[in-house]
Amino acid sequence: MIQDLKSQSNLVKGPWHVEGHSFACGLYWKRGEIEWTPTPKILGRPPSGTKPIDMARQQGRYFLFRGGTLIHIGTAAPEGLGKCLYHHTMDDLRSDWDHFSWFGFSQVNPDGTLGTQLKGVSFERFLSAMVAMMALTSEGCEFSSMDLAAAKLVQYKQDCSN
Repeated sequence: MIQDLKSQSNLVKGPWHVEGHSFACGLYWKRGEIEWTPTPKILGRPPSGTKPIDMARQQGRYFLFRGGTLIHIGTAAPEGLGKCLYHHTMDDLRSDWDHFSWFGFSQVNPDGTLGTQLKGVSFERFLSAMVAMMALTSEGCEFSSMDLAAAKLVQYKQDCSN
């Protein structure tokens, strides 16, 4: 399963165009590629391949994996993804996970900074984005580029140039 997602089929990569504010996500990022400090940088590149964006302050949900097995789901708020994951490098789960995925509620601004949490998002739109995220992480479940655009879900790739 993880190898399939790493190879990134065209269904996941796009091309697609998302207008307006979108949800952001990262799939199966490597724990070992992050320098774990109390304020880590968790860099991701958007599909356009522009400069990396630090997702450490991203708020939302995260998923910890050991190999292809989901072992923990958590909420990255209010302290953000970076601090939450950093705590898991020292707690009871410290030796249990090697990859993580995340689903962000904070908008990514055009200048590459993180903004506030998306406000006024309809339940239908939120649900559509969560279903897209779940489909992307499920083995054998394909999601078309049109579905991703409708969900306004943009996948960021891990940038290991910390």
